[in-house]
Amino acid sequence: MWPFDPQMRTFAIIDAAIPQLRERCYALSAASNSEPLYVSTPFAHLIEISPILLEITSDSPLLAWLSENRPTLNWGVLLASDSDLSAVATHLRKTLTVKSIDDDEMMLRFYDPDTLPVFWDALSTTEQRLFSGPVTQWAARKIEGNVSWWQAARPLEEADATMKDLGQPWLKLTSGHRNRLRVLFHRSLRAQVITRLNTTITWRLMHLEPAFVESRVDESLNAMYQWLSDPEESQSTRFCRLCIEHSSHFYQSRQAQSYLNNMGFDQAMDRLEQEIAVAPNTYAEYHDREWMPDFDENVLTEKRRQQRWSNQG
Repeated sequence: MWPFDPQMRTFAIIDAAIPQLRERCYALSAASNSEPLYVSTPFAHLIEISPILLEITSDSPLLAWLSENRPTLNWGVLLASDSDLSAVATHLRKTLTVKSIDDDEMMLRFYDPDTLPVFWDALSTTEQRLFSGPVTQWAARKIEGNVSWWQAARPLEEADATMKDLGQPWLKLTSGHRNRLRVLFHRSLRAQVITRLNTTITWRLMHLEPAFVESRVDESLNAMYQWLSDPEESQSTRFCRLCIEHSSHFYQSRQAQSYLNNMGFDQAMDRLEQEIAVAPNTYAEYHDREWMPDFDENVLTEKRRQQRWSNQG
């Protein structure tokens, strides 16, 4: 179901970093009705994966292709505006980055349909106006059994707010933003940790299903937050690796909790790793073998055999 009034001027932002989408976008829509958002920005050298803004209608061949071939893919978002393509693109280019609490410039992938609703709710009414600029309505697909649409409208007061007088990045995140955006930071951190673990302890994870590994990393990170609310990727990987390689729930022991409560996080991890190096079974009673099965060479061999048959057709 189309989320906008048929009389509205509507647009889509397509995430061209996803394989095949850039080619399909240009093949199924008029190039004259589209603009890559990285043009005239510091990211212009990444034009091949730039998100693409294009004017679109409910009967667009591109939308039909996306609905049929990519119904659950985070291909982008929809929006409505009274302004033309160029004006909308000019504004959206100013929203591509925000400033972190530590004053680092961060890219903002607001055109990810999992990101936009969370980000929108983290903003004040004034910030929602500034972020929207000429955009009057937003829509992002959501999947809850059936595909439906999350929608949001630009606040009505001061509807002509623009960023023309604002410095860049346009928004500096506060601790309040960070708390409201926790789910996004967690998702990003989880992906980074899994990538690092897959390269450092490949032998331990390669025979496990990705969803299984993700659930274990997810649980470990949530446990870690009680001692480190804003962890770095290296700290998070260290904690998760101890759970996976040695003791799934080591942090439930009184000794480990004493270290984590009374020492700095890094010092506590140093102490825990030293203890395990000297006596590998120190926290064995806190390890759940169903939570993280023992490494099984036979299972790995069978998986490799099946993969070879699959590759041979």
